Amino acid sequence: MKKIILIGWVLITIAFGAMAQVHKKFFNKNGKETKDSTKAVAYLLYQKEGPDSLWSTVKLDMRGIPIEKGLYLDDDLTIRHGKFVYYQIALNQNKIDDHHSSIDTLIKVKETG
Repeated sequence: MKKIILIGWVLITIAFGAMAQVHKKFFNKNGKETKDSTKAVAYLLYQKEGPDSLWSTVKLDMRGIPIEKGLYLDDDLTIRHGKFVYYQIALNQNKIDDHHSSIDTLIKVKETG
């Protein structure tokens, strides 16, 4: 449930700047950009934000789970600007009774900076 809410939030954030065109870059397992989406393990959605020319980015794995979010100053996405948020998947196990438990997958903030 929380995963769906977070993914919805990411999509709403991206849709908020609907007037800007959203671009996509794919990355392989070595973190290098690739044109072949079948070899990609992650992708980056990015768009220009307003008159100050900042580029808003969200990096997701191929299942759509967020990895990082942040802003860049340049269109080559090399000069980071402001705070970046890094995410990780965590398992949350809740004991129901002596023989049963529930396991939930959560997306938590790993680090900011």
